[in-house]
Amino acid sequence: MDETNFDNELSLACAPILFHLQKDQALLQYVQTCDNDVDNLDMKMILSTVVQDGYGLESTKNLCQLHAKEVLNEMSSVPDCEAKNALLRIVKYLLH
Repeated sequence: MDETNFDNELSLACAPILFHLQKDQALLQYVQTCDNDVDNLDMKMILSTVVQDGYGLESTKNLCQLHAKEVLNEMSSVPDCEAKNALLRIVKYLLH
């Protein structure tokens, strides 16, 4: 991500931020002060808080792993082919 476009590319709707906001009432209240315009928020401060705490990142990782395991289970019924093998490699990578 280009640092010059940082504020424009980061969304409040990304999983780590949403998970973090579930437990950080102070940050949630700050976000609610934006008057429906995220340009009124300090996105660097929000991201820094989310990264330093780690809860939102860990919760996102856990969600990703849950879905990856579900994909592995469902893929057992798909006939073997190159596309299936490529997808399985990607999913297995996500699990490690």
